[in-house]
Amino acid sequence: MGEGFQNAIVLAVLRAFEETRRSGAILLIEEPEMFLHPQMQRSLYKSLRKIGETNQVIYTTHSPHFVSVPEYCDVLLVGRDEGGTYVIQSSLATDAKRREKFLKELDPERSELFFAKRLLLVDGDTEKLSFPEFAKKLAIDLDRAGATIVEVGGKRNLKDFADLAISFGIPTGIVYDKDSSDFPKEKKAEEEAYNQVLDRLKDEDNDVHVWRVENKYEDVVRIAAGEAKYQRLCQKYPGPSDPTRQRLIAADEDMPTPKYFEDILNWLAPLPAAS
Repeated sequence: MGEGFQNAIVLAVLRAFEETRRSGAILLIEEPEMFLHPQMQRSLYKSLRKIGETNQVIYTTHSPHFVSVPEYCDVLLVGRDEGGTYVIQSSLATDAKRREKFLKELDPERSELFFAKRLLLVDGDTEKLSFPEFAKKLAIDLDRAGATIVEVGGKRNLKDFADLAISFGIPTGIVYDKDSSDFPKEKKAEEEAYNQVLDRLKDEDNDVHVWRVENKYEDVVRIAAGEAKYQRLCQKYPGPSDPTRQRLIAADEDMPTPKYFEDILNWLAPLPAAS
């Protein structure tokens, strides 16, 4: 039988187990996502959660669909270093407000952060789309480095995502604009207080870095290109939405990589140490 058919049988067995309402068992499952499309992965996850109400379920996974949940306290990261295998569980306290927030925000794409060797949190699509283009110009392969860029859906979400990643010991970088449209003009004092909260997350001893962009993203790009060249590039890509235009500008061969962004990307995917 093919592997997909075998997994279908396993899925049927698990559902039968769920329906009989058995209790007191320990179920150990290796990579339950194998050969299942995303919808079936979500269905299987629901079955495992239901079985886990009266049994102990432990599974290993490489799929963000099995960690795209607010129950981050149930997630354990397993890795290996010079000292051997280690296991990390989040130290972040759980509460109803945080749970509801992550239920809304922690989709499978963002849940890729759990698998990142290094994580860069950005507040919008512009950085998410453009940084990989600048990385290509620097001959940086983010995927090969195990690096992930996560757009968190707005500046106000940066702190929550950073707290989550840091609680798992994931090397984390945070990039944010000093002035953001998330905060209206009448709330600039509140924004500056929030900026200071983000700045205080910096902890280089534990590989947590914070970059405050004093100018807006577009201003950094304009300065790096020079006004005349930047205007030519804007005219070359007139139609798309702003994040898409900035991605196209970043990918253009005439656009140099801003030094500020270069420093960020070199942290995100550092060259291996010389032997």
